[in-house]
Amino acid sequence: MFRHVVMFACESRGRTMHPGEKMLVVFFPIVLLGFSRSGALLAANIGLFLSLHLFFRTPWRWVLRSTLTLLGFVGSSSLVLLLEYPLDFVLLVVLRAAFSAFALTFFLFTTPPGDIFLFLSRFRTLREFCTIAQGMEHFILVLEEEYHRLVVTIGLRGGFRTWRLAIRNSGKIGALLFKNALTHYERTKEALDSRLFPGFIPSWEKPYTFSGRRLAVILAYIAGLGCAVAFLS
Repeated sequence: MFRHVVMFACESRGRTMHPGEKMLVVFFPIVLLGFSRSGALLAANIGLFLSLHLFFRTPWRWVLRSTLTLLGFVGSSSLVLLLEYPLDFVLLVVLRAAFSAFALTFFLFTTPPGDIFLFLSRFRTLREFCTIAQGMEHFILVLEEEYHRLVVTIGLRGGFRTWRLAIRNSGKIGALLFKNALTHYERTKEALDSRLFPGFIPSWEKPYTFSGRRLAVILAYIAGLGCAVAFLS
């Protein structure tokens, strides 16, 4: 799934938007609405991010799958809360989870990891972290590709026809992935240790642009949201 997310993000209309602006419009509202007790305010912001998903044409199937997975986990966990808290509080928790899911999927499907690393690597204290994270991104992509290859190969040979075969071959897949992970990790670590540059690569392509007007709108939205949360709470 990680590979598909990166591919969708690289082809997204929202890639031209600056990663810093998207971080502001996604993470600050998640924090602010975590203190909100208004279901109407949460529903309005969910509608806002649904509009952003439609405008930037994010892959709805993947967005809904990720959102429903998170809501299913939160919903099953919230059943315990019904024993001690009223239904209104539990619904508020579910609405917060739904908003966070739509906001995070918007960020993931419009911002490739490379753009985030390029933006953060301009800060001297984060350059080392960005270089290591970029190496780990390739590490995860390689492992995911090997996982799909093993599953398809074993499936074509009838390795999942019965429960016994499925359990046995799943264990073999896990063992092979663990062995390959150690091998790829050693190669990644060796490549990082043998670097001859400080972490920032100025020749990286910059596919996004900064807009002062867009930043002003985002800051106004965050300020208005903060005032609304404080007033309604």
